[in-house]
Amino acid sequence: MNPWGTERVRVRRLSDNAVVRTTGAAEFTLDTTANTGYVVERTAKPLSGYGHTALTGTANQGVKPLGTHAALGIGTAPNAAAAARPTARQRGPTGPAPPRATPSSSPAPAWTGGTPART
Repeated sequence: MNPWGTERVRVRRLSDNAVVRTTGAAEFTLDTTANTGYVVERTAKPLSGYGHTALTGTANQGVKPLGTHAALGIGTAPNAAAAARPTARQRGPTGPAPPRATPSSSPAPAWTGGTPART
C-alpha cells in the first residue's frame, strides 16, 4: 500500500541502500528477504532530505500528576479516592453510569488492566 496514494515512491533495502522498487501505483507488491529492513520513501522528498536530532534522557521513574484526579505512569493518581467517585457527567441525570463493557459482553477488544510491557 502506497502511504501517499499515487505519488511516486521508491523502496530501498537498508543493508546496502539499493532501490528495489519504484512505483506510482496506489498498491504494489514487493519481494522481500527475511531479516532485512526496507524503507518506503517519496521520490520527491527522500528521507535523506530530512534532518535528524539525537535524543537523550533518562527513563521515567515516577508518576506524573495531571491535575488532582489523573496521572501518567505506573502508580496511583494523586487523589485516588476522588478519582474513583463518578462525576455528575458520569452519573447522568438519573443515577450512576451504566456498567462498562467487558470482553465477555462486547466483541470489541478491551484492555483488562495489568502492567504494560516495557521495551
